[in-house]
Amino acid sequence: MLCALEPVCSFLGSVSAVVSGNGSGCQSQADIEHACGTLPVKLVSFTATSESNTTLVAWLTAEERNSAVFEIEHSVTGRAWQKVGETAARGESNDPASYQWIHRNPAGGMNYYRLKMIDLDGTFTYSKIENLEFKIGLLSAGIVYPNPVCDKIHIDSNREIVSLKIVDLQGRTVYETSRLSRDGISVDRIAAGAYQIQMITKTGTVHTDRIIIF
Repeated sequence: MLCALEPVCSFLGSVSAVVSGNGSGCQSQADIEHACGTLPVKLVSFTATSESNTTLVAWLTAEERNSAVFEIEHSVTGRAWQKVGETAARGESNDPASYQWIHRNPAGGMNYYRLKMIDLDGTFTYSKIENLEFKIGLLSAGIVYPNPVCDKIHIDSNREIVSLKIVDLQGRTVYETSRLSRDGISVDRIAAGAYQIQMITKTGTVHTDRIIIF
């Protein structure tokens, strides 16, 4: 049911369109409207807004049929996605229902969010994509510099940090340490690209920023 995307369903509900080049089961407007008619959730709205240094993800449903769970997905590129949270759905409901979820460690720079709405039989559809930008460095426990970097990164106020990870866009940890040196962190063995740097302070607060290695 991948052709039953919520924005497409909403669009086709008010216009006639020519559909071509899709896979089996999604080859015409009638096919897509049929798939849309079996969606587990009628989504009214989906938003992502900044709340201090966090992202508040909120959505409203008008009706739910056999809905199982909502998964919140996050990306810093708009292409590679990672599940960052989930919320149980109501299953059966004829009444409006509102949901909220907080992303406590968004990345510095652009953040993209989408909602994956999963039915009890495993079928699913996606919401539209929302994006939200946090200034680079605003979320850091200190200042990460230089950025972009090709040799070593340095972090101001690193005495407050007890753990640090560098994570690629697929969520794989490529570097991890619990000891930060005044000499900086060498990145010469890490492939060029965009990464998240995740830091945990003495108080247990998690801070995330984005770095570019070249």
